Amino acid sequence: MAEKPAVKMFVVLGFAEFFTALFVICAPRFPSSYLLVGTFFGATLSICLWFRKYLNAFWKTLAITAATSIAIPVSALVAVYLELFSPYPLHKIGTSLSVMSNASLFIGGVVGALLILSAVLSLEDSGTSWTRILDKSLCWSPVGGVLGIVGYSLVPWLGLVLWTLKHSLVPAIPGDKFEYALARGEAAMISLLLLWFSGMGVLLGLALDSQQSETLEVSQHHESSAKS
Repeated sequence: MAEKPAVKMFVVLGFAEFFTALFVICAPRFPSSYLLVGTFFGATLSICLWFRKYLNAFWKTLAITAATSIAIPVSALVAVYLELFSPYPLHKIGTSLSVMSNASLFIGGVVGALLILSAVLSLEDSGTSWTRILDKSLCWSPVGGVLGIVGYSLVPWLGLVLWTLKHSLVPAIPGDKFEYALARGEAAMISLLLLWFSGMGVLLGLALDSQQSETLEVSQHHESSAKS
């Protein structure tokens, strides 16, 4: 078991995923680039966990990257399905497709958080039972849903800042305006992306710190029992 570092993991992951989100937002777009969003998140996460010695095998870094590459697109698809195609669609007829309901954003965020938390916690500590990992993941995952709602609702100012930053670095289509980005949902998506990436980094760090503390306590209890 690695000793707890001076800088908490939630700080490291929060900042790391914040800058990862900025990179994803400002990077030039190409066909199907949205499918790589989860890959970037997972790669940053895996690298941080590897260097902080939370993972003891290189294959686990690849597994976490693969898991997030699947989890994040799945969470987006769940939100879109609930919004538009479910038996009880949440989208109001006559409103812009860029406007999503809090319910679909929350459920999509929960699904993504649950999948990522389950994968990371199980790979970080293979000694913990699946039921325990699932219980912990279910307890933490609603935060992912809240992050989805808050990130999407911050578009009027955070979306504007990010859109302006992006187009100061990447040449924009002539005549493109922030109002057009609002209408097609781009501004809301980049606002959600930044907050969800950063928030999930913090959440994962807290969950990992909590799991390591529990594992350390159990280990010390067993050692004291053996000595007595």
